Amino acid sequence: MLSLLCPSPPLISQRNSYFFKDCIWLGATHDGYPRVPLDEYTKSRRGHGRADIDIVSEAALSQALFTFGFLESVMEIKIPENVLLRTRDDGTRVMTCENLPHLLQTWRSRIRSLKHQDIQRCYEWADRVDKITGQMYKLLMLHVMHPTCYSPIFICHRQSQLSFPDIAAIFNVIASIAYGVTVSRRIFPKMPPSTTDWTFMLDLDKSVENDLVKNGWCPSLMRIFSGSVCLLGYVATCQPFTRDWMPGHAECTRSVCIIHNIDPSNYVNRHVTATCNCTYAKPALEKIMDLLGTGDIPVIETCDSDLLGTSNGMRTPYVAISHVWSDGLGSTSEVGLPTCQISHLARLARHLITNGSFWIDALCVPKQSDMRKKAIGLMAETYRRANVVLIIDAGIRSCALSASPEEKLLRIITSAWMQRLWTLQEGLFASKLVFEFSDGLAPLEDLLPRTEEELTGSPLLVELALELHRMRKHIQPPHSITLGDAAQSLRWRTSSRLADETLAISGLLNVNPVDLYDLSPQQRMRKFLIQIRNLPPDIIFMQGPKLEERGFRWAPATMMTGHQIAMSASAEEHTAICTSDGLFSEYAAVYFPDIVMQQQLEWFVRDQRHSRRIYKITDMSEESSGNAKYTCNTLLLRRLPGSSEVKSCVAVLVLPESSTQCADGTTRFMCEYRRRLLLTVLAEDEVGKINDIKSVIQGNSGHMQVLIS
Repeated sequence: MLSLLCPSPPLISQRNSYFFKDCIWLGATHDGYPRVPLDEYTKSRRGHGRADIDIVSEAALSQALFTFGFLESVMEIKIPENVLLRTRDDGTRVMTCENLPHLLQTWRSRIRSLKHQDIQRCYEWADRVDKITGQMYKLLMLHVMHPTCYSPIFICHRQSQLSFPDIAAIFNVIASIAYGVTVSRRIFPKMPPSTTDWTFMLDLDKSVENDLVKNGWCPSLMRIFSGSVCLLGYVATCQPFTRDWMPGHAECTRSVCIIHNIDPSNYVNRHVTATCNCTYAKPALEKIMDLLGTGDIPVIETCDSDLLGTSNGMRTPYVAISHVWSDGLGSTSEVGLPTCQISHLARLARHLITNGSFWIDALCVPKQSDMRKKAIGLMAETYRRANVVLIIDAGIRSCALSASPEEKLLRIITSAWMQRLWTLQEGLFASKLVFEFSDGLAPLEDLLPRTEEELTGSPLLVELALELHRMRKHIQPPHSITLGDAAQSLRWRTSSRLADETLAISGLLNVNPVDLYDLSPQQRMRKFLIQIRNLPPDIIFMQGPKLEERGFRWAPATMMTGHQIAMSASAEEHTAICTSDGLFSEYAAVYFPDIVMQQQLEWFVRDQRHSRRIYKITDMSEESSGNAKYTCNTLLLRRLPGSSEVKSCVAVLVLPESSTQCADGTTRFMCEYRRRLLLTVLAEDEVGKINDIKSVIQGNSGHMQVLIS
């Protein structure tokens, strides 16, 4: 008989870790030329005296530059065409990913060898790789963000010489190659994590996402899949899990999955098997309330009758069960659960700890308001004290331990458990996290890539494991979770009761949920942020609705935004101070005379400090509504952008005569939040396209310490 707790198979998968479709090769000749630096690649292939070549040839050269040219520059070897190109039966040549994993593996082996032979040369090589990657990133940004000016590939499409699906496939291949290099570069000694994000190239084509939704995947998961260079292609090879007792995702949107939202008035518990019709069992309510009343944690100890035995979790080892109510295990102490489910939970608990005691909200949290409040106040401690936290989710349980490492991680990150609000702290506080699969249990550590080769050799495994690695971050020194950490993990989650957000994460940030329990949702968030006090300055750039509380119009009303979060997770970067009057921090600033804006989608500011620099300001804010006017005179950013960069900024109104001298001699300005905008530095050839250059606002730039209200 298979042991319920059994080791996972080795992580290294025999399946290809790169998933991009073959793309058309536009015909550039790569073989026969010497290896040259990236910035000389196209010049060396144009030939002497051939400055002007046709646009199709230019597009072909661009494709060769971004693939062969980039790989040769970072690997510092010559790469023959037949490594990445193959000829189809119909005679067309395509670029394929078949040999890319081996190519990158060989590169990593050379880096390891050099580390042992000459560490200084290895450091120098790492610096060259980072410089080349930076060049590649800026060049690709120009091609994708300004296609009609800089991209021969896009110009071919405009001239009907190249289809849009072909363009999307070409850039998908380029993104995959670039991401593979970015992951493999970690093999260099003392290499800091890369901040380069190649996913901007994936927004060109949504056909893969549309096909996934048609195949039954929830539209809300596309937000996760589209944030990964290699994940979309892999998911296209897998079937989604569907709960046969629930409707599909037809009513879900890209913003939110609704099928796990529960209506308590018609909620029905599920039995272990569809034919079971057993009775319910529950603990003695008085015992549960007595334990909660003294600040103790009630746990289920004996399950051999309809009246379950309880004990004090402060003195008894126990397993905490983490689950989602949509799987049918929701209830209260007063109602209890079907005995078949309780027997199943007890059996799992006995495999994990000797005495088999367990805690589950369905049995240990009463419905009665005052006792429920006490149980919620103890929730963080409940999961922190548990010997094991066991995850039970129907989607994860649909997968076997013998499945590939990629599939097991995919089932976890797409599970309902990973998408619900309350389960976040349950996973983060666990000292040992165990998942139930169809044929056994597996601890999280056995599912994550750990070795150097796993972390650098399989970008797909790394992408799948990112969110789960974040859940283990607090176990390492300094054992703390920041607001940035919490926001990153919350962004894709939701809840049947959105007002519970701060209650569900307060324990993570050392805020007592009891202090928030009786407040309105907006007041909860305000008090929550004040009690945390140290926030990342980039919190003001978050997408999504804002608080309407005075002094806090910069603050997010929710962190379950459904958007990528740019907020820093580093405690060292939580330098903004939240007070009852607003947020005190320092920002880069572009300032100008007061202007009144009214639903103006684009406007321009000239930075007189950099006389040739003009910023394009784009209002794509979800805060825009109707003909609402706003007055502003300053744009705040974390840093001024480089050429053609797009940065989030915030329009504020610095109040007249509001400056005050700080103790360190600096000046602080009072300002009022207006809205979130996007700022782009125009390329020189775009400046001439502004219809009325006189309409450009004259401004300046610098740094400001501000108190934002």
